[in-house]
Amino acid sequence: MNDLIPYLFRTKCYGGIPFGVTARSKEKALEIIQKEGYEIDVEADIEEVIENVSFHDIKERYIKERMGPIVCEGMWYPVTKL
Repeated sequence: MNDLIPYLFRTKCYGGIPFGVTARSKEKALEIIQKEGYEIDVEADIEEVIENVSFHDIKERYIKERMGPIVCEGMWYPVTKL
C-alpha cells in the first residue's frame, strides 16, 4: 500500500509560485520544501493546500510542462533535482 500523498501548496511568497510535493503527511511535505531551501511561513504565505492532487487536477499548463514525477516522494514542482 502506498501511503504517499501528493500536495499542491498555493502561496503568496516567491512571486506566488506553487509548490508541488509528494510526502507521507502535510508536515513532511513542508519539511521537504524547507530542505530544498524555500522558507515558507505556514500561516502567512500559504493560500491553499490541495491534498491528493492529480495531474488532471492541475490547471496551469506551465506546471504540467515542467513538473517532475508526482508518484515519488519529494518536490515535483518546481523541479529541483531528479
